[in-house]
Amino acid sequence: MITKRDIKKAFKSMTHTGPAGSDALWRRFHDYMARHYFRLDKDARGLADEMFDTLDVEVQRQISTLPEGRRKSLLERKLAMVRGERSPAPVLYLDTPVLEGAIRSALGQPLGETCGTAEALFAAIREQVRAGRLICPENTFHRELLWMAKDSARRELEVLQALSGGSSFRHSQRIEDAQVLRAVLAFIDHDESVCYRKFWRDAFTRRTVSWIQKQWPFVVFDEALHITHHEQKEPSRRLQAGGVRLRIRHDMEALKQEHDLLKRSARHLRDLVRLAGKYRSNRQARPSAPLDGFWAVQKTDLSVMAWNHLGGQPAGLAGLVTFFDSEVFNRVPIIKIKRDIWATLSGAAAGGLHRITAPSDVGILSAVLPYTDVMVLGPGMTRVVRDKLGLDRLFDTQIFSIQESDAVLSALNEIPRAA
Repeated sequence: MITKRDIKKAFKSMTHTGPAGSDALWRRFHDYMARHYFRLDKDARGLADEMFDTLDVEVQRQISTLPEGRRKSLLERKLAMVRGERSPAPVLYLDTPVLEGAIRSALGQPLGETCGTAEALFAAIREQVRAGRLICPENTFHRELLWMAKDSARRELEVLQALSGGSSFRHSQRIEDAQVLRAVLAFIDHDESVCYRKFWRDAFTRRTVSWIQKQWPFVVFDEALHITHHEQKEPSRRLQAGGVRLRIRHDMEALKQEHDLLKRSARHLRDLVRLAGKYRSNRQARPSAPLDGFWAVQKTDLSVMAWNHLGGQPAGLAGLVTFFDSEVFNRVPIIKIKRDIWATLSGAAAGGLHRITAPSDVGILSAVLPYTDVMVLGPGMTRVVRDKLGLDRLFDTQIFSIQESDAVLSALNEIPRAA
């Protein structure tokens, strides 16, 4: 472990190569603290945290002086990454027909009319994933379907895994549970709005979150702002090459509390599954009797458990009904997105238009949209989600049609990255 004494020695050795208080010295010292952060002992880490907090405040101050525009929005995105409120790895989602095209392209199969542009797009995505500049997580629906096909889909499964790099979204139902739990807590605390994007970890498996945190522990600001040492007399001087790295913050105590609550919900759900087995075995005389009513009641029971655990009043179903009637529940992303998409699709069907998607696609898209940076959808779904509903603006996600490959490539290249 590195102690404060070690830090003082390192700093003293750096002063031999340049005058004290110079930009070059400050940059070397900052890089030393950033590079060795996870080797610091408790006291030394406290010193590093103070330094990073000072830089964090300076970044915020500098951003506040910039005019509205692309430059300011990119820097705000990077600062959100530093504060742990956005994924430091840009997230891409490919809709089912687009993903099928990516797999066919990787296997050398024809893609039809959009062959040239689609192949270039898929090749660029694979390259960015391999280079660590992008993640394209799997979802359980596609992976399980390929697993069910067994040997006949072995190559397709390999392509899917290569494209995801091992990253994975959580099951859409788990994402919905996490969003509803946050909405329940916000409603109890009289918080009328919840920024779901800042809880980006809700969308990914714990293994994927751990991998992201390990791969991208810092965010680099390359010549973006004139960030200087807080004791320097000339704050207008710019740091030169190398930029400034800020450590990504993680509220470990809050993460632990959230994880414990989700574990309790999962344990409660497993108990309900066991109860369902006993319920069925006790009805052998009517083996074909559906369990729909049973599960409808138990889903409510799970919500009541969360409501009571979080201190909702009045307790039980009577109190939970007030939550379901509230605008906080109506604004839960997965609820709102599914509702609006299906309402639009129903109207389109009434007008004689062809169905453009499957129920599973709507469920997955609704779950992950608030946590992604870029979505590539089929042209029909793009017209619904982006052009009619404007969900791209509402959730700060760039949405493109597979036919807009040049725009997709441009967007992927412009997304700010951790490093």
